Amino acid sequence: CNIREEFGEQVGSIRVRASELKPVKIRRSMIGRMIDELPLLAVLGTRAQGTMMLRHARELRVKESDRIRGIVENFRKIGIVIEERSDGFIVEGPQTIKGGEVDPMNDHRLAMTFAIAGLLSEDGVTIHSADCVQISYPDFFKHLESLIEDQ
Repeated sequence: CNIREEFGEQVGSIRVRASELKPVKIRRSMIGRMIDELPLLAVLGTRAQGTMMLRHARELRVKESDRIRGIVENFRKIGIVIEERSDGFIVEGPQTIKGGEVDPMNDHRLAMTFAIAGLLSEDGVTIHSADCVQISYPDFFKHLESLIEDQ
C-alpha cells in the first residue's frame, strides 16, 4: 500500500487479486477514519462468506442522514437480510441482491453505495434522487459507467 496525502486526507493505492471474500473486522480505532466508506462495507458483507458485523459506528446516525437506518431499510427493499444495531449492523453472507427501488435519503454516500449494489443485483436498483451524489462526486455515475465492462 502506497499512502500519500491529497487535499488534507490520506489516500493510497492498493493492489488487488481475486479471492474468496471474507468478512472484515474493523478495529474501533479505525472507525472514525473510515466513516465515509462504511456503507460500502455493507455491500461487501452481502458477498462475504460469513458474518460481517459493524460495531462502534454510532457516528453514522448523525451524518447527512441516519446512514445505519438508510442502509438497513433500503437493503431490505432490495432483498438483503440485515440486522440493525444501535451502533451498526450485521449482514450474513453470501446473499443475492434481488434489486428494487431505494431512497438514499438525499445522502450522497448512500446513493453511491446503492449504485454499487445495483451492479451486483439480479434486477437492478433504482435510486430515487440519485443526483445527490453531486455533493461530493459530480462525475460518479460517469466514472462508474466507464468501469463497467461490456457484456
